Amino acid sequence: MQGLALETNLSATAFVRKQGNVYTLRWFSSTTELDLCGHATLASAHVLWEEGVLSQNQTVTFDTKSGILTARKRDDHIEMDFPLETPWATEYPKEMRDALNVDPVYIGRNRFDYLVEVKSEDIVKNTVPDLDVCRKIDCRGIIITSRTQNGSHDFISRFFAPRSGIPEDPVTGSAHCALGPYWSQKIGKPELIGYQASRRGGIVKVFVTDDKAILGGESLNRCTGKIPYLTYLNGKGIGVRRLCSLACCMEYLSRIVIGLGLVLLAGTIQAESPSAVHVGAFSRAEAGGPFPDFWKPLTFHKIDEHTEYSLVEDDGTVVVKAVSRGSSSGLTREVNIDPKVYPIVEWRWKIENVLQKSDVTTKQGDDYPARLYISFAYDESKIDFLDQAQYELAKLLHGKYPPTGAINYIWESRSPIGTIVPNPYTDRAMMIVIESGEAKAGQWVAESRNLYEDYRTAFGDDPPAISGVAVMTDTDNTRESAVAYYGDIVFRKATGD
Repeated sequence: MQGLALETNLSATAFVRKQGNVYTLRWFSSTTELDLCGHATLASAHVLWEEGVLSQNQTVTFDTKSGILTARKRDDHIEMDFPLETPWATEYPKEMRDALNVDPVYIGRNRFDYLVEVKSEDIVKNTVPDLDVCRKIDCRGIIITSRTQNGSHDFISRFFAPRSGIPEDPVTGSAHCALGPYWSQKIGKPELIGYQASRRGGIVKVFVTDDKAILGGESLNRCTGKIPYLTYLNGKGIGVRRLCSLACCMEYLSRIVIGLGLVLLAGTIQAESPSAVHVGAFSRAEAGGPFPDFWKPLTFHKIDEHTEYSLVEDDGTVVVKAVSRGSSSGLTREVNIDPKVYPIVEWRWKIENVLQKSDVTTKQGDDYPARLYISFAYDESKIDFLDQAQYELAKLLHGKYPPTGAINYIWESRSPIGTIVPNPYTDRAMMIVIESGEAKAGQWVAESRNLYEDYRTAFGDDPPAISGVAVMTDTDNTRESAVAYYGDIVFRKATGD
């Protein structure tokens, strides 16, 4: 997919694959996979309707790195449900000062981008950033914006993302998920019109409510074609992967309508609730079929025997089945979730047996019939000075920093429920005993944890962004056997949010 995106050389190329009742959607620039993209999502929905894959009145549900997104036809345009990405105030990094050479009125950032407000629209239009320096800044992209004296617009902006392979994006829907709430609060009105002042340019209407973004726009076909197979090069040689469905990002009309919130929609349109992020939608897959996109095996160096994972039907629902016979491996997915916004993690699991030699305090006993592993993104401010060299070495060897820390929710054999101890191999991973013993073996157990508070209790600090989720059944240390089942995994807002 990355190779094909390099060939198309557009701001974003979208890949769509049917998975049960939903469509997995991934976006790639010419150099990297993207976490969120507006125009490529719009193009993907357009293709599904225009090619007759879905009827015109059907809502499209996409499973993405940013959770569930939906799209629907609305008169002569398409509406899409997106998350709000409100920026928070931060410092002006030296590299950005060097790259932009502007005096900011405000500096903010969200999980993706920096937002830089400047004094005038002339500064926005005339800024020539040093893209080589921009690439050194740890973010997806940089939004530069200001109020405008043009009576038809409330603000203007530009978006630079050379680190993501996009020198300047013509019109950026996901950037307006930050610009909308920022300017709405500053100007004091919910309905705004923005102009993205790229070479091509585009008008963006923004309506702001508290909790979600509905992006709308028009799309048209520039070209069509078929690519039945995609050949790729992996670490073991040349392979061939079936390309089930491809939606090349078509540049859509420059006039975009973006609405934030269902309050502006008439009729009985229903949208996916923004109160939850479904990262493990196994129940929407097919028994015996492939895992939902973004889920992949997690294996370990020097461990040759791997746990077997498969999708099976249990009590009428598709779940993950894990079978471990003196083996170890996991099933993992990369995510980017703010634990302040989504502090609650919920899941179901079931085991057939506990392990007799399991012991959460020793390396020899570091095996569990079931565990949910959640990792947290690298954050330099949370790494001790003495540990920083090890992180730098890991990045040099593997190309990226390891997680700042991890929480392991485990089903243990004998330790009391509520036990919190460091992993025997590293104190950057904390073990929390959620279930213990075999009293509940053979039955489904539903769990709900406040991950934000569990991290604070375990590490004594606020957690950084959630970067990964994995399920794992392992018996390589004890050389025993275990069978476990895992249901859907969901992150939710706290009650009342």
